[in-house]
Amino acid sequence: MTNYRDKRKYKRIESAIELTFSDGERLYTDSIKNISIGGVCVECHKPIKRGQQLKLVIPTMPPLKIGATVRWSRRNGLKHLVGMEFDPMLPEQHRTLSELFRASVWDTAIARDKF
Repeated sequence: MTNYRDKRKYKRIESAIELTFSDGERLYTDSIKNISIGGVCVECHKPIKRGQQLKLVIPTMPPLKIGATVRWSRRNGLKHLVGMEFDPMLPEQHRTLSELFRASVWDTAIARDKF
């Protein structure tokens, strides 16, 4: 049986990075649950509607500003998990995100090897 995880285009890594984003009216600060080259799952305090266009700021050096579209949202206890697909990126944005992704995978592998 095929599930949604089998259909994923990119590998995801777990994260606890804080993310700031806006829907054009409000500014949110929530935690990234997992991230990939193609999108991000965010644990939000408030629900966000499917199809909502957002502007994200990922805390890299310099900060990575990127557009995203909410693809799904579901309640998770008192919070909401929100899946966001990144909008098409400029080469510089893709390079910055790729570097963050590689560094995070490396840090995860090092932490795993210590135990």
